[in-house]
Amino acid sequence: MKKIPFLRWIFFSLNILAAFALLLSYTASFIDPKAIWMIAFFGLAYPFLLLINILFVIYWLFRLKLHILLSLAVIIAGWQHHQNIFAFRSEKQTTVKSDSTLKVLSYNAHLFKAFTSNKYEKKTKHEMLGMLIEEQAGVLCFQEFYTRKRGEYAIKDSLMKYAKLPYVYMEDFDTIDAEVLAIATFSKYPIVHKEHLRFYERKHANTCIITDIKFGKDTIRVFNIHLQSINFQPEDYEYLDKVTQKAETDVKSSKRIGSRLKQAFIRRSNQAELVADAIMDSPYPVIVCGDFNDTPISFAYHTIMKSKELKNTFREKGSGFGITYGGAFPNFQIDYILCDPSFRVNSYHVIKKKYSDHYPIAAEINIP
Repeated sequence: MKKIPFLRWIFFSLNILAAFALLLSYTASFIDPKAIWMIAFFGLAYPFLLLINILFVIYWLFRLKLHILLSLAVIIAGWQHHQNIFAFRSEKQTTVKSDSTLKVLSYNAHLFKAFTSNKYEKKTKHEMLGMLIEEQAGVLCFQEFYTRKRGEYAIKDSLMKYAKLPYVYMEDFDTIDAEVLAIATFSKYPIVHKEHLRFYERKHANTCIITDIKFGKDTIRVFNIHLQSINFQPEDYEYLDKVTQKAETDVKSSKRIGSRLKQAFIRRSNQAELVADAIMDSPYPVIVCGDFNDTPISFAYHTIMKSKELKNTFREKGSGFGITYGGAFPNFQIDYILCDPSFRVNSYHVIKKKYSDHYPIAAEINIP
């Protein structure tokens, strides 16, 4: 009997672990973190686990070994998940202008960098406002919106006037003198109903507002969502920088970050179920926008998507890796525009303007 070289045996053993971990990551979409919270961490690690398995495929390909079949089979098994993460399209997106086309933009604006001593942030605020006006969205959903009640940074008034979005629903989660921090939905079309779906009894940045918009003869229900944030503190970001740049780790900091992630997974699970129930109860077709703070390989995303078998506008018309978060934590797609299955998605794009720690996303949707 031919002996297997020791190094190959080690590599194949590691390959088995990587393939099993990737399979576990797929299950994060439908296993509730309240039941088995550890699975959610595998979902979060999905991009890295996929990359590791791709590297194993390449390694065994060059070695001309049948071991290649292990990772290859696991990668193929997750094809439906991969399409939510990346898409490569050769055709160019075309903008279709018609009375039945609605352009929707979603943006976690990070409070328009309101609370910073950087003297250049005044210029940034004006550039952010200019970009939003230029996009000419029919519906604009903000998470972490900022405005002053009057004066130079009365961003709400500016959007209503210059972006021609005269209708607005805003729920503040903090007010500091003349400054308002809120979640807000702006619309070019009449708002006929407003509703606040609270995740907390008190005012909180993580919440959901529901807006019924009269679009031609139709009424569309727009959900603007900001699911549970991880709430990293400065010391957490410092530790992440240390890990990234110097590969230095310590048990105490790792446990602290793990605990924050665990609590966020569980809270997002509860919040997503509330939103899914509200979507299913909607008498109108829906558009769902927001910062989910979670990847497409997550229970929160899957729960909301499956509520009415919604379409992900990135999956329908996006290209590339769809990264919407550019902050200190590993960059992922965590912002979404989802729509009713009866709608047709004409286009989708991530606006690569790094004014916030999130990128704005926009989609053109045809309302039949």
